[in-house]
Amino acid sequence: MLLCKAFSTVQIVPWSLRGRWRTCMEICERIEFKYSHIFRKDNHYADKLAYLGLENKIQYEWYDTMSSKIALDVFHNRFQLPMFRVV
Repeated sequence: MLLCKAFSTVQIVPWSLRGRWRTCMEICERIEFKYSHIFRKDNHYADKLAYLGLENKIQYEWYDTMSSKIALDVFHNRFQLPMFRVV
């Protein structure tokens, strides 16, 4: 919910992230997005990609095919295997 609000109100984004957020918003203006709620237990892909985004040193990364970094998660989901969250 906070992310959805950040798309319309930049003031809720922490000042330390605003430069990167504005760069992201410039890119996002060229893309049509639809967003909805996903229950936490089904949110493994988003969690993994967000983590990869935080550890990535470049500004953004575009995938034309599935990233090998989430392939195991996709496999687990496809065959309804358990996925555990380590906190």
